[in-house]
Amino acid sequence: MPVMSLRPAPIGQFAHQTRARIHDGVAVFTADVLDQQRAAQLRATAAQLTGSGPFLVQGLTVWTDAGLNALAGDDHGPSGALIAPPARLLAASPGAALDMFPSVHSAVTALRHPPSPLPLPPAGADSQTRSAHRVFTTEPTAMFGARHWIRGLLADWATKSPTDRALVAFSELAAASVATTSTQMHVSVNLWRDPDGALALTVGVRDDDPVLAPAGGRRQDSLRLVAALSRDMGLYRQAADPAGKVAWFTMPVTPQADVSQPCHSDRGRHSC
Repeated sequence: MPVMSLRPAPIGQFAHQTRARIHDGVAVFTADVLDQQRAAQLRATAAQLTGSGPFLVQGLTVWTDAGLNALAGDDHGPSGALIAPPARLLAASPGAALDMFPSVHSAVTALRHPPSPLPLPPAGADSQTRSAHRVFTTEPTAMFGARHWIRGLLADWATKSPTDRALVAFSELAAASVATTSTQMHVSVNLWRDPDGALALTVGVRDDDPVLAPAGGRRQDSLRLVAALSRDMGLYRQAADPAGKVAWFTMPVTPQADVSQPCHSDRGRHSC
């Protein structure tokens, strides 16, 4: 899938299309288009708002490789991260050295607090409905066990499709992101409602390798398949102990029963 391209627009038009707010001391921009010129403007504005700290960009729909690279930054200025990027972005630009978080909530949590050994919930909304976590070894049978566990969770949580689609996306995401040197695979499954009340499913996979960019070939083919099956997708790193990275995807789901009451499982040992 080719990287999307765009024509540069005047800074005035860029400023009109972009909104900024501060969330827990972190600058959060809403911008639908990102080229090199816009990325430079975002970095300059973030430096004025919060200094040299990181900033977040959400709402992106059109981009260039130059824009993504400029957002990441290669100097001592503030660096950017993306929030809930479209799944096709990571599939088109797997080498982008950018953290891509499920939500502003999870991004600020990762930036402001010590990292968790498990993937951060939820994606897209600050209030989650269902959550489960479980740790699997990376032995050959682990993928079967993880898929069986996820299928059981979704059955317990009374969701309709896309169970099969979610299982395929999980398998391909793990194949693309989990390093062969990792001994454990931390899996997080979250069912949540977005601000409009729609139900969504986010699955995260964590390993102990903080390198973000997946290799080409088969791994990039896996990312393309996940992009075709999901709505949003990304990777973000955990540089501190425990070091590693989290890969995640989000897709809409249809409820069969009321799942409005929050519930949290004990590391996924049982569902709720």
